Formats: sequence, structure tokens, C-alpha cells
Amino acid sequence: MSEDGIFQTDSYMPFYQYGNIDYEYTRKQLSKYFLISKVYTATISSSPGRLFAFTLASKKFDPEKDLKYFDFDIKTKYYNKDIHFASFKLPQFMIERINKENKGF
Repeated sequence: MSEDGIFQTDSYMPFYQYGNIDYEYTRKQLSKYFLISKVYTATISSSPGRLFAFTLASKKFDPEKDLKYFDFDIKTKYYNKDIHFASFKLPQFMIERINKENKGF
């Protein structure tokens, strides 16, 4: 991957944990290799619990600060700047899980 590349992966359903693998495990593992590693969520109607977590990692770009790199000049029926930023605001139970593992993030 190039120095300015972005890695994105699904990080399971936040309401469930698969052994020790969940969104926090994924974020923590990626943070070993990338300066920026952030969990975000989206509602997926076909997913049990409807809420699904993803992790974005980069050596250079922060999806909450470098929006110009994520702001495409296209019209959509769903995505906009507010949705983009809101995706990185996590529910309290997810924040508590991350804090428990890392004493904050």
C-alpha cells in the first residue's frame, strides 16, 4: 500500500463479539501499522441488530479532519458531509468498550 493509501474493513456487528474479535480488536491491530485507525458505523438493514461497524486506517489521512479527500462532487440520496462526520460518532456502549481496552482513545 502506498504512503497515502487508505485501508477499510468491516469490523463486525457491535452488539456481538466473536471470541475476542470485534471492532475494538480490529482497530487496535490496525493501529500497530497505521498512524490513524478509526471505527465508524452504518445502519445495514440486512444485518442482525442493524448497526454495523467498520474500521478505516491510514498513515496520512484522518477522515474527520481531511474531509476534502473524502468529499466527492457527486449528488447522492444518502451520503453528505453530516452523514460522513456522524458515522464516526459512536454509541456510548462502543466508547465504553474501547475505553475499557485502551484507557481512552
